[in-house]
Amino acid sequence: MKQKKLIIAIIAIIIIISSIAIYLLSQQDSRVEETCFMTFNKLDVEPRDFINITESEIQKYSFITEGITSQEMSKKCEDFEEFLNFLDQHSTRNIYYNDKYYHILYVTP
Repeated sequence: MKQKKLIIAIIAIIIIISSIAIYLLSQQDSRVEETCFMTFNKLDVEPRDFINITESEIQKYSFITEGITSQEMSKKCEDFEEFLNFLDQHSTRNIYYNDKYYHILYVTP
């Protein structure tokens, strides 16, 4: 009888510890911010559709020049959202800036 109570107590402790561990892991996951990647591939030919990027758009989306220089970059996904919406409004992932054409690839986790 004492063995049954001991086994039940041990099982209860294991369940409690497991529940706490699952809760802590779920809290940690919610704090991790997703990182997305964007590449800027220079095109040798003029694409059929593209957006001419102006200086005001460069100021608004300052990471464009950094992305063109490095050809790829990573940021929090939410940092790219507004720019991606801008591209979606024009139904293209091709941009024209500084006399060059670039195709933008966007990768999410």
